[in-house]
Amino acid sequence: MSGVDDTDLIQFAGSCSQARDAVQSYRDRVYDLCTALQRYMTIEQARQLRLRMRDNNAVISGSFALRFIGRYDFEEGDLDIYAFGGDILPIGDFLASIGYLFTPRAVQEPHFDSAVSRACDDSITPEGTVDSTESSSDYTEVETFTFMRGSAKIQLMMCRLGVAETILQFHSTVVMNMITHDTAYSLYPRATFVDKRTLKTCKGDTRECEAVALAKYEQRGWEVVDKMSPIDALSHNTEFGKGFRYVGDEMTRIIKLNNPVSYPGSSDKIKYNSWTLKYSEAVRPRPTSNDPIPHWWFMKPQMETWTGVDEEWNIDAFCFAYPHMADRFTESASCSKMPINLWTTTRASTELMAICLDVASRASTRSALGC
Repeated sequence: MSGVDDTDLIQFAGSCSQARDAVQSYRDRVYDLCTALQRYMTIEQARQLRLRMRDNNAVISGSFALRFIGRYDFEEGDLDIYAFGGDILPIGDFLASIGYLFTPRAVQEPHFDSAVSRACDDSITPEGTVDSTESSSDYTEVETFTFMRGSAKIQLMMCRLGVAETILQFHSTVVMNMITHDTAYSLYPRATFVDKRTLKTCKGDTRECEAVALAKYEQRGWEVVDKMSPIDALSHNTEFGKGFRYVGDEMTRIIKLNNPVSYPGSSDKIKYNSWTLKYSEAVRPRPTSNDPIPHWWFMKPQMETWTGVDEEWNIDAFCFAYPHMADRFTESASCSKMPINLWTTTRASTELMAICLDVASRASTRSALGC
């Protein structure tokens, strides 16, 4: 089953009870996150890491997430864990407790706590001071903290923006995958795992580190696409189209992990963050005598994001299931000074309502306290 796409596996599982049992047994093995992390820690330590990811809204992304969700056998270079601001501290402390050593760069404080504190005080980090090759910003909103234990390398990525927004600023769609404490999400699953294409979303000219990363995925078999035809770009029904998207929508691949570490009432704050691909006319090839459509042009993509519920103090927009939910959120958060833009979808979700009301309540509390 290793060579079969996940969508086809699910369809096969519906054919009979024996197929269902076989597919479920296979998925239980390959989507065991604790086992997949054995290069970095023991199974029990991996379970403890998942608990800290749950409590601090952290996610695993980068090559590890791509390898895990796609069930590939290439070896990732390191493990990248993303969290907002000071939420990275408990995870770093945990890594230190199991034998990892913080390895600061020359510009960082020698001790992890003080390095995080200083990074939280800095509003932005100049290009070139961050280890990650995934971010596509001229000035990155990610600070990297490297931990080593022998040859094992774990990078904690402190996000100054929301975690989802940070991942949506990666160089291309192939690495826009996330693993939370109990769920794995791929935002562009058909393009990534079926069509083996990745859409380059870098802003402006490609930087050297981005070019290296894109070349790496080309060598692994992905076609790098940097422009789309107007027909594809303007579609609302394809992954690379300009329709509004949110984490967990019908185009997202969602994989529930076995051995869950959730507790009653908990939910992934990464869900329902929203974005769209914004296209602009960039290239108009010269018509030739053999060109059947002499006025054809191509569209260049750029990611446009709205920070959502994974960081309640940097909210630009929310995706709501019903318009009245937007009204309730606006009323609850009216005493805060946050600029809030709201857009709605007809999809109902009690979980989404619970998340939004929880965030709104904490936003109102923060405002009442004068924070």
